[in-house]
Amino acid sequence: MAKRQFLSVALTGLLILLVTVRIGVAVVHFRAYQMDNDEATHAARAIDFVMALMQGDGAAFWFQLTKPHWYPPAHGLLLGGWLLLWGADLMSIRLYSTFCFLLFGGLLWLIARQNSRAINPHVDPLLWLIPPFFLAADALHSVYAAMSMLELPTILCAFGALYLFTRAGQRVSDAPRQSAWLFGVSALLGLLCFWMKYSNGLLLLATLFISTLLLFVDQWEADAETKPAAATVAKAIAPAWLLIGAGLLIWLVLLDQARWVSNYANAQPAKFSLWETENLLYYPRLLIGEPVNALALLLALSTLPSFLRSHRVRQLLWPYCIFFGAGLAMITITPQNNVRFIMPILPPLWIIGGAGLISWFGQARQNATRWALIGIPAAVLLFGCIRTQWSLPEQLEIEYENSNGGVNDAYEFIAQTIDLPAHPQAQIALLGRADQWGGTALHVYLSARCLRAHIACELPVVDNKDMKEGWPRQEFSEADQQQRRHDALAAADILVLYAEPPEPPTQWRLLDERPFVFERHDKEPKEVLVGVWERNREE
Repeated sequence: MAKRQFLSVALTGLLILLVTVRIGVAVVHFRAYQMDNDEATHAARAIDFVMALMQGDGAAFWFQLTKPHWYPPAHGLLLGGWLLLWGADLMSIRLYSTFCFLLFGGLLWLIARQNSRAINPHVDPLLWLIPPFFLAADALHSVYAAMSMLELPTILCAFGALYLFTRAGQRVSDAPRQSAWLFGVSALLGLLCFWMKYSNGLLLLATLFISTLLLFVDQWEADAETKPAAATVAKAIAPAWLLIGAGLLIWLVLLDQARWVSNYANAQPAKFSLWETENLLYYPRLLIGEPVNALALLLALSTLPSFLRSHRVRQLLWPYCIFFGAGLAMITITPQNNVRFIMPILPPLWIIGGAGLISWFGQARQNATRWALIGIPAAVLLFGCIRTQWSLPEQLEIEYENSNGGVNDAYEFIAQTIDLPAHPQAQIALLGRADQWGGTALHVYLSARCLRAHIACELPVVDNKDMKEGWPRQEFSEADQQQRRHDALAAADILVLYAEPPEPPTQWRLLDERPFVFERHDKEPKEVLVGVWERNREE
């Protein structure tokens, strides 16, 4: 059995490592494809954290930690630490998600091993590969492992918390002190997930809360003699919930961040109403229509008999069932309908399905049945893995909105024209086609360039979207928009124009301008005249 466990570890490590390397190679290949505003928004805070540390500016660091924003600061802190280790550039920023993918593959193996030992300790350890194999075969997780987005870091954090919670629940009677520590670390990961992304964090905290209640019910209803165990559970888990309560109180009330949770929830316009068929069936269709997802759903449903029959199986799997059910409800009642919103609820299916396969394998008595139980899912997953990794460059070229090097060349031109060493402190206004080729991405590029050159920069960029909508999105009147534009230009030291031929104002002088070809995957290439203007200090 020890040799089989070693083989299971080796094969899982090899599989996840090969896929991770494949994703990393794709990131390097597309290193000239600059971020769009979505990617840049998630990277900007990390850059600003590192810049504040570089300058030794405690006030700036505290501002970045607590500033009002849709996205809380934990991702920026962790990514900032990553950038301090590996440097600040486009590749290292995106490779942070790739590293989270690698860690998540190992975590899925640990969860499968934990479930297997409780359900059937004599089952072949090679079955522990099933959840990591699903990860390798899923296109969404591979694509977003190559982007500066929140999905992979928050999913890793959420399932780390659930793994520790279930492990603590197993040990609470035999080792209550160790269990209390596991509950505490799980609570910390729950808060960390909340401070990364509100939606995933709230889903995780709700799952932990319901799982805690079920843990108490399980202890009280099992047998009269086990009633003292409920007190043991309370003693072990109470500090964890005190920690969660204190963290939420400080963040939402004392630091007045509660309104931003609401702003985040209502930020995007709904595509459908709640009860429209297109909305209700959107995510079920994604589950059924993709072979890998359909296999995961089928295997998860096959776990139901074991789940109903076995107390031990229920204790292990109910957090993942709750996470899946609550997550599906959450993304359905928020009818914005985006394919990436389904990502957090796929891993529970992989975990539950893997447990179901282990349970059925243990009950099978004939070798033919066992071979079928292993062979059919393995064939589907192998095909899905090959298809996903083969098509990854094509998928990334679609996901990377700036689908050529023109924007990268334009950013380099802007940086050289501004002369960053000579102008490390500059307010920049970006006008013209900034809605498509936005200011946040330019800010990340310029600041990262400063960090690589060890220049302490402060280069805020205000673009058309900021002038029209502010943050969060607001409906400004035409007069207010004009006033915001006037204020932004009045405060700016540098003016960057994207294909907006101006009547040159007297207070600005042109430094340089040059045409570049900008392209997006779903639009015709555009030749954009990029001009850099400096405020005339003589007037």
